[in-house]
Order: sequence, then C-alpha cells, then structure tokens
Amino acid sequence: MTVKEISAALVAWFNSHLQINSVTQYDNKNFIGDRAKLYTVANVYYLDSSINGQVRTDSYQVTIADLLTPGNTNESDIYFTALDIAEDFYTYLQFNPSWTFNKSSNSQKFTEADGDRIAGLTFTVQLQSIRTQNRCAIPLNDIPTTIPKKFPYAFPISFGNAPVIIESKFPYAFPVEL
Repeated sequence: MTVKEISAALVAWFNSHLQINSVTQYDNKNFIGDRAKLYTVANVYYLDSSINGQVRTDSYQVTIADLLTPGNTNESDIYFTALDIAEDFYTYLQFNPSWTFNKSSNSQKFTEADGDRIAGLTFTVQLQSIRTQNRCAIPLNDIPTTIPKKFPYAFPISFGNAPVIIESKFPYAFPVEL
C-alpha cells in the first residue's frame, strides 16, 4: 500500500467509528486553527517514512480531542473516552493484513486553550508495509531498453530535442561483452 492509501484507510476507520464526529489531516497548528471541525474529533497526520530493505515504516501522529465544559469538569472523561477510542484503533491496526503495526505507542494527554478549549490524547503509530520494488512500474520516459555493445552509439535519451552521442576509445561499453 502507498502512504496515500494507508492515510485514506486510517481516515476511513475514524469516520466509521461511532464516537468520532469529524476527522481531519492537519499538522498541529492547522488542527488548532480549524473552526469547522465537529467534536469529538480525530486528526490523522502523516509524519515520515523510513526504509529498511524491503520494508517501509510510516509514522502517523493521531490526536483525539473533545470540547471542555466551562470549569473543565469533563477533562478526565475526555481522556478516558479518547483512550478507549485509541484502544479500538490499536485493535484495528493490529488485525489489518495490509500492514504490520508496531505495537508500541505512548499516549500523551493535553489541554489546549488556543481557539477552542479542548482536551484529549495524542500519540504516534508506526505501520510497516512491504515496498513495491518493480522497476518496470516506474513511470519514466526515453530510457534505453537495450544496453549498447559498441561505441559510438546514440542512446535514445534526449536532453531537449537532440540525442546524446557518447563516444569511447574502448572497443566495448563494458568490460564484458553482453
């Protein structure tokens, strides 16, 4: 799966959860500034990817938040509900065959006074998937399909409209004749 497909799957899951009213995909600054979101809200934000061999690991920051009541009397309830939703999310990640879920995540509670008065949890999840390594699927133009045996040879590679002519004093392009 591509990062875009994984992000769409995560957003779709939160959209289907009965306790979530809206889902966004913002960085922290834009998440806080968005006035159109409906609470309880989930925010799924792609952070980065790393590659190790045939495995790509993608990191996502997830925030689950709700509005505080005047006097902050519901703060603990918001944390507990957000943690329950996070547990549901972890279960979804663990049993999805499209990726491997790194079952280690640290949830951090927060309160925010900029914009809406909200409280909730934020945490990072890492999902591993197999990289597609099909060089025939790479969208390239004007690449030679055969390797030349002798020089000079005009490769069918163009820089602008003129073909590139490569000349050599050696009888073959490579040390071993192919």
